[in-house]
Amino acid sequence: MKAWMATFQSGTEVNLFYENADHITNISYSGVYYQLTEDQYVIVSHNLTQSPDKFAIIPGDDRDPSPNPLTYEDNEHGDYYFDDSTRTFSYLISGKTSVAARKKRDLPTSFVNRNVQLKVYRCYFKDCIPQVPNITQAEGEESVDFHLATERPDSFERWSDPVTWEGTEAGWGGNYGESRKKRQVVYGPPRDGDNVRILAGKWIVADVELPSLNKLFIYGVLELDDTGPNADYTLSAHQILVQGGRLIIGWEDNPFQGTVRMLLRGNHLTPDMPLPNGPNLGAKALGCFGGCDIHGKNRVVTFTRLAQTGNVGDSTITLVDAVDWAVGDDIAIATTTFDVWQTETFKIVSLSEDTTTITLNGTLAYKHMAETLTLADGQTTVTMAAEVGLLSRNIQIIGEDYNDLFEESFGARVLVGTFTQKSVEYTGYARVENVEFYHTGQEGWTDFYDPRYSLAFLDVGLVEDDHRKSYIRKNTFHSGFSPAIGVFGTQNMDVEDNVIHHTVGPAMRIWGVDNKVRRNLAMLLIWPDGYQDRGEDSPEWTPAFDMFEALSPVLVGNVVAGSQRSGFRVDGEPCSGNLAEAWSDNIAHSCMVGVLVFPGDGLKPCSRIAHFTVWKAHDYGIYFQTDTTDVIVEDVVVVDSQVGIYTMLYGAKSLSHDATARSITVQNSLVVGTSPFFDCNADYTPGDHSYRMASRYGRGFGRPGGGRVGISSGQFSSKSNAAGIQPFNGDKGYPAINGVSYIRGMTFSHFKQSCKGQDVVWMTNPGQEDAIHPTKISGTTLHDVEDLNKVFFDRPSLGKIHPADCVDMECDGKKNAIFDDEDGTFLGSVGTVIPEAEFEWDGDPRRGLGDYRIPKMMLTDLEGHRLDINQVAPNKGIVRDDSCTYKSYWQAWECHDIDYEMLIIESMDADTEMRRLSPVALLADGYVDLENGPQDQGWCSGYTCQKRISTFWTVVGIARHYELYFTGTSPQNLRLRLLNARSDQSMRLGIFYANPQRLDIYAGGRYILPENGAFNDAGQMIALKPETEGQYYPAIDGPSGANFFDRPWQRQYLTIKGNEPIDIKTTPVLFVTFGVPAITVDNFFEVNLRANLAAYLNIPASKIRVVNVVREDSGRKKREGITDVEVEITDPPVEDYEEALETVEQSREELQVAASTIVDAMQLGTLSNDTGVPIISLAIIEPVPTPNTTEWEEVTQEDSQTFSQVAQIQVPARIELHTQPEPLHEGSEFPVQPKLQVFDDSGDLLMNLGTVASRWEVQATVRTGSGSDSRAQIIGDNAVFKDGWANFTNLAISHSGQGYIIDFIIVKPQAASTFRTASNPLYLSDRILSGKLFTITEDLTVNEPFTMSVGIIDAVTGQEIQDIAWKGHAWTCSVELYKPFPENGELTGSTTINFDPTAGRATFTSMTLDQFSIYYFKFHIRSSPSDYDFLVESEPITAWPADYVTPVEEDSAHVTMRFNGDYQQVAAGKEGYLGSTLWVHIMDTYTEVTVGNFSFSEGSVVADFDLKGTATGVNSTLIGLWDEVKDGLSLVVEGNTLRAQVSMLVDGEDYYGMDSGPPAAPPADFPMGAIIGVVAVVMIVAIVAGVLFYFKKKRRGPFSKTEPEDEDPMNQPSSSKTSPGVDNGSFIEMKEPKTMTAPAVLPPLKMVPPGHTQHLGKAVVLPPVVLGPSVPRRASAASILTLSRPTSAASRSSSMPEVDVTLPGMSPRGSVDLGSLLGSSADLP
Repeated sequence: MKAWMATFQSGTEVNLFYENADHITNISYSGVYYQLTEDQYVIVSHNLTQSPDKFAIIPGDDRDPSPNPLTYEDNEHGDYYFDDSTRTFSYLISGKTSVAARKKRDLPTSFVNRNVQLKVYRCYFKDCIPQVPNITQAEGEESVDFHLATERPDSFERWSDPVTWEGTEAGWGGNYGESRKKRQVVYGPPRDGDNVRILAGKWIVADVELPSLNKLFIYGVLELDDTGPNADYTLSAHQILVQGGRLIIGWEDNPFQGTVRMLLRGNHLTPDMPLPNGPNLGAKALGCFGGCDIHGKNRVVTFTRLAQTGNVGDSTITLVDAVDWAVGDDIAIATTTFDVWQTETFKIVSLSEDTTTITLNGTLAYKHMAETLTLADGQTTVTMAAEVGLLSRNIQIIGEDYNDLFEESFGARVLVGTFTQKSVEYTGYARVENVEFYHTGQEGWTDFYDPRYSLAFLDVGLVEDDHRKSYIRKNTFHSGFSPAIGVFGTQNMDVEDNVIHHTVGPAMRIWGVDNKVRRNLAMLLIWPDGYQDRGEDSPEWTPAFDMFEALSPVLVGNVVAGSQRSGFRVDGEPCSGNLAEAWSDNIAHSCMVGVLVFPGDGLKPCSRIAHFTVWKAHDYGIYFQTDTTDVIVEDVVVVDSQVGIYTMLYGAKSLSHDATARSITVQNSLVVGTSPFFDCNADYTPGDHSYRMASRYGRGFGRPGGGRVGISSGQFSSKSNAAGIQPFNGDKGYPAINGVSYIRGMTFSHFKQSCKGQDVVWMTNPGQEDAIHPTKISGTTLHDVEDLNKVFFDRPSLGKIHPADCVDMECDGKKNAIFDDEDGTFLGSVGTVIPEAEFEWDGDPRRGLGDYRIPKMMLTDLEGHRLDINQVAPNKGIVRDDSCTYKSYWQAWECHDIDYEMLIIESMDADTEMRRLSPVALLADGYVDLENGPQDQGWCSGYTCQKRISTFWTVVGIARHYELYFTGTSPQNLRLRLLNARSDQSMRLGIFYANPQRLDIYAGGRYILPENGAFNDAGQMIALKPETEGQYYPAIDGPSGANFFDRPWQRQYLTIKGNEPIDIKTTPVLFVTFGVPAITVDNFFEVNLRANLAAYLNIPASKIRVVNVVREDSGRKKREGITDVEVEITDPPVEDYEEALETVEQSREELQVAASTIVDAMQLGTLSNDTGVPIISLAIIEPVPTPNTTEWEEVTQEDSQTFSQVAQIQVPARIELHTQPEPLHEGSEFPVQPKLQVFDDSGDLLMNLGTVASRWEVQATVRTGSGSDSRAQIIGDNAVFKDGWANFTNLAISHSGQGYIIDFIIVKPQAASTFRTASNPLYLSDRILSGKLFTITEDLTVNEPFTMSVGIIDAVTGQEIQDIAWKGHAWTCSVELYKPFPENGELTGSTTINFDPTAGRATFTSMTLDQFSIYYFKFHIRSSPSDYDFLVESEPITAWPADYVTPVEEDSAHVTMRFNGDYQQVAAGKEGYLGSTLWVHIMDTYTEVTVGNFSFSEGSVVADFDLKGTATGVNSTLIGLWDEVKDGLSLVVEGNTLRAQVSMLVDGEDYYGMDSGPPAAPPADFPMGAIIGVVAVVMIVAIVAGVLFYFKKKRRGPFSKTEPEDEDPMNQPSSSKTSPGVDNGSFIEMKEPKTMTAPAVLPPLKMVPPGHTQHLGKAVVLPPVVLGPSVPRRASAASILTLSRPTSAASRSSSMPEVDVTLPGMSPRGSVDLGSLLGSSADLP
């Protein structure tokens, strides 16, 4: 689907056409025309090539066409008209709603949107084709099924026999009409131009030369008589329709031996033939809806290959096979380079005796290769040779030539299909073999339901092996204009041994079921977007064999030899259970992509690509990208291709933690880098449009500097990379969690120096910045492969280190790849290649990699001391040993004694995308490796989403101990897995947790008891303390999930074994340490704290466990005489991981309530009584908050090095007001808000009251009886205690007065209300009030009702007052116009309104303004009682005329005018009024311009503003303004008159309109003597000045005529004596005084035209607008021509001419070169 957006000018006629598809008549589209007013309209037209039967414009509206051309005045919205003479269809889109409204021409009350669903129908009516004639069968005559016949029956009729045509209806060929003499109908064979019917029941044999027919309908049988090799027929018609009948040209077992030319005639304008309940046959067509048997003389060999290379200038070629071709036959020789246009065609002049050598009628213009590559084993060979195809056949179907044939690309077509007429279904079949299709296919009809191909089968259904069997065999298609063969909705079709040369689009599209495609050759396939130099750019990667929609196809022995895009596009075969014939021997060469499987293709669960040979694929030999689970590529050969094999699987979404196992297997195949036969000079990249466009996203890749790639690293992603419209090797989604690539039994040859660099067998994908999953290789054979050329690891892209991608550090993918040689056949011994992950560590700062990025806790000991990095991790990168060798040409390490696997670290928290955990450090054996994680792959509203998933794909050495550190707080839920690991592979991992709760470990979803886990007598799980260091550490090779938490070091240790996922789940735990008086343990348990706590907290005692009792004599005791009792409250472990996830939140909530209960009781002093145990002290660790909550975010932002989760609970003693509130006035938030603190008995500040989940709250209230107004109340929210403070943020007091005291009382928990304090007495002044216009109807239109709403605001803060009755007042508001400048507009409606006390607004409705202008509203707001009375003036509001049209902005000008007057007296503070006055004057006087950006400055009164609009509009407005200035333009503002000085600047230059200079000064009586005296004085002064100037110039050097650097560039007013443009040869230095007053810049005025939102009460900007006709003004030459079309519907008549006028040359502003205009057109009015 494609969509467009366009802007149409109202009152115009717009012709829409679809580029390169203007020949299509059955067009349809839907759309919306937005916001039309009553008088706006547009007429939309389409030029059609056919005469349709029916049109539909508005859904559900079935109306007749207009009898006359459309006009706004005479037609309604949705009317349409079809001009049959020009085939122009047009329809009217109008905002008009009724005839009355049209005549009245009232102003619009609203806008309307008009929906359109255009449908143009052909063959909507039943008689698009003739009815089948009724044939009366003679009594007793048996019906004969001619379709069963395998030979001509004894009873038949001859075309030449007049008797054959007896009974033919008038108007049909064979009926000559009545004889003049005998008055009888004369019959005879049809003549040229006739429409001919072969009636049912007739078997007619064409035995003479046939006439050129118009249309031929075959209901019976038409057979061409084969009299031997000399038989010669031309069957010519516009359309041939076989409807239930049969066309026979030769028999299956007796092919036609003579010559037949089926010449189909027509062009785009030839009437087509839509078929009822079926396809459109179109024109220039043969339609087989019965039987078509067309059998040409058999050719044994349809194509072969060159036996030896054909060189430039050769006139003979040698073939591999002996052929049965003949002298005079046409052949095509395929290209063997990337340039498809090196395919050549010739005629055969002679053949050798053995018919393997052919002499051509010309010489080869290009080299055509025929070489066999033999590998070093002496056995494996690959042949690369040009194919030679036979193009000639004795039966030809030809598209007739005509002048526009190639421009229209409209050739002949053959369609075999189905349609239904009068309940009779006509289904065709066709046996087409050894037929030559020439100039066939109709370019532009590409839909599968209307395939205007050379030959297409459409909805034929099952092809059975009986008398109606169909097939396409041994045909040739050349010089065509569309795909050659199409098969749709058809099953079990044979398409075999065809030769296809020069198609636009695919050679064939096979989309049916069980169809067999065997031994076909396709050459010179043209990409449609580049056809005829179109230069388009669609996402189509047109294949030669388009079969990706086919089900269970067979593909055997087919060849693609030169395609501008791809060779085969397929789904592949099923990996197992394939019941169809196996694919084999398919070849593609000389194309961009050999075999293509695009996103959306493929077979689930596994696709197999096998038995393809690809050579010289410019970009990808085999490109596979789909959402299957697995892919197998096997038994393929790829030679001389930029990237041999590229595979990508997508669909497993890592954000959903989908770990579906996926695999890519490439096996038992041969990949050759650069063969000895690749010619670096001849095999260049073509320069055609297809290759230029593909360079954006289709290019293959290689190592830096060039070179080819055998196999690219496999890519596993969450979603497709949109290849075709995005780079083929890019990444558009997070990596998939699971994935592995296997390379097995492969042979690689000739990987070494190539044309542009070093070839490489395997390489990481440069476009894959995120995870690159492991590659495992085995059973490899290498021939002519140097060590340099085995592998290459690309570096992470610096361009991705960006906030929108990988943020401040390298992406990980290329630093965590594994290339694993499982059997040593690739590296020489078993080993692994790993990337140089430490590249530029502490080097290039752009890469963000170095010691400074290591998480702090990795370098911090138990005491908080910093550790030496050189001792902890002296080595960087992935762990290595002495078996590792760095190879710079690989940019990687080769290791042989370490077993590497990929460890995936996956945050399962809800904030996985929002919270950054990286860099993540992995430490092992003195090596530290840093991980950053995937890049931001989101796209939110046109911007990156700033989200990155916290999943990390890392490389680890097996059988080692690792430590893991997150830079951020460790996830609550973490999943770990060794990707694709064997069951005997394991590692141990220690993970630092800054704030541990209980960590439950699950292996494969099963709970794993810790190594130190045991159960006490109460059946509770306990953790035994180790007696020796490392006693409970799980073994590295221990069982999967074995675990131990080392609390002193805060590390969770666990064993990861095999590929089973290990989940670490943080279980909420409430840790409480009670300090009780020193007692014995026995006495303590007698008190039974556990039971008391359970009863007190109302939770089962089984959830409470006494973890430890630290006695008085213990070495760990903290206080004299106190025993610490450590209690853990939590749920027991849940055996199943999924069940545990379901119950965790309920458990968390229960524990949070328990924590709050305990802490509140302790801080209130009631805990001892509540529990029955004397409790002296309390420490607590709260349950960890839920991920992705505010509380959790606060935890994650703490410094894990210094933050302690243990909270020592302090008991409050008093609350103090730290900061006294300082009010502003009543109802206004205090500028200084109160802040409170709480202290204990020792005077220590309490940092927290309550728990994180339930903090204490303090409330502020006005003390009863304080203050002078008893109605006063506190406004604002409570404050919570956090980090030692309770800070209010929005407190206020409602009423003015003095002596108000604010009481601060803790209200949560309620029992803490005894903690209170108070403020000092406060004084609040009365609030100063004002008003504001808050809302007004958008798009104010003259004489249309509008609504506006006024509110009351705090004049100081500007905030609206919601409770306007806070002092018991009722309010009224009246409105009137304030007119700071003369205007005649009036406001009508109810001008006095009461305020709504609930909404707090006064709303005026049904108000109107009667003239276009800028208005100022003055509102008078009064209260009752009459305590308040104030006036408010609105910002400027514009009322727009209904018929305005915003002008097209073609030109602009900056205008400066001066007005007489004292600026401070007449303008200061009134700039807004001045701007409005000038704006209204200009907008009311001139059309086709807008004006805005007003500013005023001193110098009398200087006005600056901008004009924008059409070129003529701006020009004529400037001329008019200059004329007004000369005539004394005056502005009146608040009673002051400002008269314009005769001066005007445009874009900084003096402007004189149509005048040649400034106006002459008026004559004055002045004595001649005085004049002479003045002249003499001036001359003397000039001489003195000249002398001074000369000496000055001598001192300063020569001047240029440009102004000096420090000169003010603004031109001076027109007081200069030198006219503009006159060079007087002197340099005059003019400067403004340095003390100029800065111009007063107006706050922008805002006039919002209809269709734009107006927010009143804000700064206002004068907008562009165009009014109706301007007031009369002085004519000028510039106004003689009107270049624009009418600006409103009212000014357009039904006969409005549509003329586009282009000026031959524009002159300077204010003038038009009339001579130039008149000279260019003698018809100028």
